[in-house]
Amino acid sequence: MCRIACHIATFLALALGLAACQITPANLAPEQAARIRTLAIVSTVNDNWLWENKGFLAFARTRTVNKADWRLAERVRNVTRTALAKSYSLVPAPPGIDSPPSSTRSQGRQRLMDALARMAFRPDAVLLIEHGTYGTPRNVQNASSYMVGLGVYRTTHLFEEYVSLYTMLSFEVIDGKTGVSLALFDAVMPNSAPFSGPSFGDDPLPFIFLNYPDERRIITTWTDSFDDQPVTSSNAVRAAFYDFIDKSIPFTLRKSGLLR
Repeated sequence: MCRIACHIATFLALALGLAACQITPANLAPEQAARIRTLAIVSTVNDNWLWENKGFLAFARTRTVNKADWRLAERVRNVTRTALAKSYSLVPAPPGIDSPPSSTRSQGRQRLMDALARMAFRPDAVLLIEHGTYGTPRNVQNASSYMVGLGVYRTTHLFEEYVSLYTMLSFEVIDGKTGVSLALFDAVMPNSAPFSGPSFGDDPLPFIFLNYPDERRIITTWTDSFDDQPVTSSNAVRAAFYDFIDKSIPFTLRKSGLLR
Protein backbone atom coordinates (compact mmCIF):
# COMPACT_ATOMS: atom_id res chain seq x y z
CA MET A 1 0.00 0.00 0.00
CA CYS A 2 2.91 2.35 0.64
CA ARG A 3 3.95 1.87 -2.97
CA ILE A 4 0.44 2.76 -4.19
CA ALA A 5 0.52 5.94 -2.11
CA CYS A 6 3.91 6.79 -3.50
CA HIS A 7 2.69 6.25 -7.08
CA ILE A 8 -0.18 8.65 -6.39
CA ALA A 9 2.20 11.16 -4.84
CA THR A 10 4.50 10.83 -7.84
CA PHE A 11 1.65 11.47 -10.28
CA LEU A 12 0.53 14.55 -8.36
CA ALA A 13 4.08 15.79 -8.07
CA LEU A 14 4.67 15.44 -11.81
CA ALA A 15 1.34 17.09 -12.56
CA LEU A 16 2.28 20.05 -10.37
CA GLY A 17 5.84 20.23 -11.62
CA LEU A 18 7.27 19.20 -8.25
CA ALA A 19 9.98 16.70 -7.39
CA ALA A 20 8.54 13.19 -7.13
CA CYS A 21 9.30 10.80 -4.29
CA GLN A 22 11.59 7.89 -5.01
CA ILE A 23 9.81 4.59 -5.37
CA THR A 24 11.43 1.34 -4.26
CA PRO A 25 10.86 -1.27 -6.98
CA ALA A 26 8.56 -4.17 -6.19
CA ASN A 27 10.94 -6.61 -7.87
CA LEU A 28 14.70 -7.02 -7.73
CA ALA A 29 16.36 -6.25 -11.06
CA PRO A 30 18.20 -9.30 -12.52
CA GLU A 31 21.50 -7.41 -12.66
CA GLN A 32 21.14 -6.49 -8.99
CA ALA A 33 20.37 -10.09 -7.99
CA ALA A 34 23.38 -11.28 -9.98
CA ARG A 35 25.68 -9.05 -7.93
CA ILE A 36 24.52 -10.54 -4.62
CA ARG A 37 26.77 -13.33 -3.37
CA THR A 38 26.46 -12.97 0.40
CA LEU A 39 23.09 -12.39 2.05
CA ALA A 40 22.04 -11.79 5.67
CA ILE A 41 18.44 -12.47 6.70
CA VAL A 42 17.02 -10.25 9.44
CA SER A 43 13.50 -10.83 10.76
CA THR A 44 11.60 -8.66 13.22
CA VAL A 45 8.54 -10.94 12.99
CA ASN A 46 7.39 -12.28 16.36
CA ASP A 47 4.92 -14.95 17.48
CA ASN A 48 2.04 -12.55 18.24
CA TRP A 49 -1.03 -12.54 16.03
CA LEU A 50 -4.52 -11.03 16.20
CA TRP A 51 -7.91 -12.66 16.73
CA GLU A 52 -10.37 -10.06 15.38
CA ASN A 53 -14.13 -9.76 15.16
CA LYS A 54 -15.25 -6.74 13.16
CA GLY A 55 -17.67 -5.76 10.46
CA PHE A 56 -21.07 -4.26 9.78
CA LEU A 57 -23.11 -3.90 13.02
CA ALA A 58 -20.53 -5.99 14.88
CA PHE A 59 -18.94 -4.75 18.08
CA ALA A 60 -15.21 -4.71 17.42
CA ARG A 61 -13.13 -7.07 19.50
CA THR A 62 -9.43 -7.63 18.94
CA ARG A 63 -7.34 -9.98 21.04
CA THR A 64 -3.60 -10.56 20.80
CA VAL A 65 -2.71 -14.25 20.73
CA ASN A 66 0.71 -15.72 21.45
CA LYS A 67 1.13 -19.42 20.90
CA ALA A 68 4.85 -19.70 21.58
CA ASP A 69 4.88 -23.42 20.89
CA TRP A 70 3.64 -22.77 17.34
CA ARG A 71 6.98 -21.02 16.60
CA LEU A 72 5.55 -18.92 13.76
CA ALA A 73 8.45 -16.44 13.74
CA GLU A 74 10.98 -19.26 13.66
CA ARG A 75 9.11 -20.90 10.81
CA VAL A 76 9.19 -17.66 8.77
CA ARG A 77 12.98 -17.46 9.20
CA ASN A 78 13.58 -21.15 8.50
CA VAL A 79 11.42 -21.28 5.36
CA THR A 80 13.15 -18.15 4.05
CA ARG A 81 16.63 -19.51 4.77
CA THR A 82 15.85 -22.87 3.19
CA ALA A 83 14.48 -21.21 0.05
CA LEU A 84 17.55 -18.96 -0.41
CA ALA A 85 20.35 -21.26 0.79
CA LYS A 86 21.08 -22.69 -2.67
CA SER A 87 21.23 -19.29 -4.35
CA TYR A 88 23.35 -17.32 -1.87
CA SER A 89 25.99 -17.69 0.79
CA LEU A 90 23.95 -16.91 3.90
CA VAL A 91 25.86 -15.03 6.60
CA PRO A 92 24.84 -14.37 10.22
CA ALA A 93 22.63 -11.38 10.84
CA PRO A 94 24.26 -8.35 12.49
CA PRO A 95 24.60 -9.05 16.26
CA GLY A 96 21.73 -7.74 18.37
CA ILE A 97 19.39 -7.00 15.49
CA ASP A 98 17.87 -10.35 14.52
CA SER A 99 14.33 -10.70 15.88
CA PRO A 100 14.10 -7.75 18.28
CA PRO A 101 11.03 -7.98 20.57
CA SER A 102 9.22 -5.16 18.78
CA SER A 103 9.92 -1.97 16.91
CA THR A 104 8.40 0.42 14.42
CA ARG A 105 9.56 0.21 10.82
CA SER A 106 11.76 3.32 11.14
CA GLN A 107 13.26 2.13 14.43
CA GLY A 108 13.98 -1.31 13.03
CA ARG A 109 15.57 0.15 9.90
CA GLN A 110 17.79 2.50 11.95
CA ARG A 111 18.88 -0.35 14.23
CA LEU A 112 19.79 -2.39 11.17
CA MET A 113 21.84 0.42 9.65
CA ASP A 114 23.67 1.01 12.93
CA ALA A 115 24.41 -2.70 13.27
CA LEU A 116 25.72 -2.94 9.70
CA ALA A 117 28.04 0.00 10.32
CA ARG A 118 29.64 -1.94 13.19
CA MET A 119 30.28 -5.08 11.15
CA ALA A 120 33.83 -5.81 10.02
CA PHE A 121 32.47 -7.71 7.01
CA ARG A 122 29.29 -6.42 5.47
CA PRO A 123 27.17 -8.74 3.30
CA ASP A 124 26.32 -7.79 -0.25
CA ALA A 125 22.66 -7.52 0.74
CA VAL A 126 20.29 -7.85 3.68
CA LEU A 127 16.80 -9.29 3.45
CA LEU A 128 14.68 -7.56 6.09
CA ILE A 129 11.42 -9.33 7.02
CA GLU A 130 8.81 -7.36 8.98
CA HIS A 131 5.11 -7.39 9.78
CA GLY A 132 3.45 -5.82 6.77
CA THR A 133 0.37 -3.60 6.59
CA TYR A 134 -2.53 -3.60 4.16
CA GLY A 135 -5.17 -0.91 4.20
CA THR A 136 -7.60 -1.73 1.41
CA PRO A 137 -10.89 -3.25 2.64
CA ARG A 138 -10.89 -5.67 -0.29
CA ASN A 139 -7.85 -7.41 1.16
CA VAL A 140 -10.00 -9.09 3.80
CA GLN A 141 -13.70 -9.48 3.09
CA ASN A 142 -15.62 -6.43 4.39
CA ALA A 143 -12.67 -5.33 6.57
CA SER A 144 -13.04 -1.91 8.08
CA SER A 145 -9.48 -1.27 9.23
CA TYR A 146 -5.84 -1.79 8.42
CA MET A 147 -4.56 -5.34 8.65
CA VAL A 148 -1.16 -5.65 10.34
CA GLY A 149 1.07 -8.69 10.72
CA LEU A 150 -0.60 -12.06 11.22
CA GLY A 151 -4.13 -12.76 12.31
CA VAL A 152 -7.57 -14.29 11.92
CA TYR A 153 -10.41 -11.93 11.04
CA ARG A 154 -14.15 -12.53 11.30
CA THR A 155 -16.73 -10.30 9.67
CA THR A 156 -20.22 -10.51 8.22
CA HIS A 157 -21.61 -9.30 4.93
CA LEU A 158 -25.32 -9.48 4.07
CA PHE A 159 -25.81 -11.81 7.05
CA GLU A 160 -23.15 -14.22 5.79
CA GLU A 161 -20.06 -14.98 7.88
CA TYR A 162 -16.52 -14.77 6.53
CA VAL A 163 -13.42 -15.75 8.49
CA SER A 164 -10.07 -14.97 6.91
CA LEU A 165 -6.55 -15.88 7.94
CA TYR A 166 -4.01 -13.29 6.86
CA THR A 167 -0.23 -13.24 6.94
CA MET A 168 1.09 -9.77 6.15
CA LEU A 169 4.83 -10.19 5.70
CA SER A 170 6.91 -7.40 4.18
CA PHE A 171 10.27 -8.19 2.55
CA GLU A 172 12.86 -5.52 1.78
CA VAL A 173 16.16 -6.16 0.00
CA ILE A 174 18.77 -3.66 1.17
CA ASP A 175 22.24 -3.08 -0.26
CA GLY A 176 24.59 -4.21 2.50
CA LYS A 177 27.30 -1.74 1.51
CA THR A 178 25.29 1.43 0.93
CA GLY A 179 22.02 0.84 2.80
CA VAL A 180 20.01 1.65 -0.33
CA SER A 181 16.67 -0.14 -0.64
CA LEU A 182 16.72 -2.33 -3.75
CA ALA A 183 13.27 -3.94 -3.62
CA LEU A 184 10.21 -3.97 -1.37
CA PHE A 185 7.48 -6.59 -1.70
CA ASP A 186 4.80 -8.41 0.30
CA ALA A 187 4.18 -12.13 0.74
CA VAL A 188 1.24 -13.47 -1.23
CA MET A 189 -0.20 -16.90 -1.93
CA PRO A 190 -0.10 -18.40 -5.42
CA ASN A 191 -3.27 -17.69 -7.36
CA SER A 192 -3.94 -21.41 -7.56
CA ALA A 193 -4.05 -21.89 -3.78
CA PRO A 194 -7.47 -23.14 -2.65
CA PHE A 195 -9.59 -20.52 -0.87
CA SER A 196 -6.93 -17.84 -1.35
CA GLY A 197 -8.12 -14.26 -1.49
CA PRO A 198 -9.39 -12.75 -4.75
CA SER A 199 -6.79 -11.21 -7.00
CA PHE A 200 -6.43 -7.45 -7.27
CA GLY A 201 -5.63 -7.28 -10.96
CA ASP A 202 -2.74 -9.70 -11.45
CA ASP A 203 -1.59 -9.41 -7.84
CA PRO A 204 -2.93 -12.08 -5.46
CA LEU A 205 -3.72 -11.00 -1.92
CA PRO A 206 -2.20 -12.22 1.35
CA PHE A 207 -5.05 -14.10 2.96
CA ILE A 208 -7.07 -17.29 2.75
CA PHE A 209 -10.64 -18.01 3.80
CA LEU A 210 -11.21 -20.29 6.77
CA ASN A 211 -14.97 -19.81 6.58
CA TYR A 212 -16.75 -19.06 3.32
CA PRO A 213 -20.53 -19.31 2.88
CA ASP A 214 -21.71 -22.72 1.64
CA GLU A 215 -18.16 -23.81 0.77
CA ARG A 216 -15.88 -23.98 3.81
CA ARG A 217 -16.24 -23.82 7.59
CA ILE A 218 -13.05 -24.33 9.64
CA ILE A 219 -14.14 -22.19 12.62
CA THR A 220 -17.40 -23.83 13.63
CA THR A 221 -18.24 -21.32 16.37
CA TRP A 222 -16.55 -17.96 16.89
CA THR A 223 -15.45 -17.26 20.47
CA ASP A 224 -14.35 -13.99 22.05
CA SER A 225 -11.03 -15.58 23.03
CA PHE A 226 -9.05 -17.92 20.81
CA ASP A 227 -8.19 -19.97 23.90
CA ASP A 228 -11.85 -21.01 24.02
CA GLN A 229 -11.72 -22.58 20.58
CA PRO A 230 -11.95 -26.38 20.45
CA VAL A 231 -8.74 -28.31 19.82
CA THR A 232 -9.80 -29.20 16.29
CA SER A 233 -10.25 -25.54 15.30
CA SER A 234 -7.03 -24.51 17.04
CA ASN A 235 -5.08 -27.18 15.18
CA ALA A 236 -6.71 -26.15 11.89
CA VAL A 237 -5.69 -22.49 12.39
CA ARG A 238 -2.12 -23.53 13.18
CA ALA A 239 -2.02 -25.73 10.08
CA ALA A 240 -3.37 -22.86 7.97
CA PHE A 241 -0.65 -20.50 9.23
CA TYR A 242 2.00 -23.13 8.50
CA ASP A 243 0.61 -23.76 5.02
CA PHE A 244 0.50 -20.05 4.25
CA ILE A 245 4.09 -19.50 5.39
CA ASP A 246 5.38 -22.60 3.60
CA LYS A 247 3.73 -21.76 0.27
CA SER A 248 3.75 -17.97 0.17
CA ILE A 249 7.39 -17.28 1.03
CA PRO A 250 9.09 -19.35 -1.73
CA PHE A 251 6.45 -18.20 -4.24
CA THR A 252 6.96 -14.53 -3.28
CA LEU A 253 10.77 -14.71 -3.27
CA ARG A 254 10.72 -16.23 -6.75
CA LYS A 255 8.10 -13.76 -7.99
CA SER A 256 10.22 -10.84 -6.74
CA GLY A 257 13.38 -12.03 -8.52
CA LEU A 258 15.40 -12.74 -5.38
CA LEU A 259 15.07 -16.52 -5.60
CA ARG A 260 16.88 -17.71 -8.69
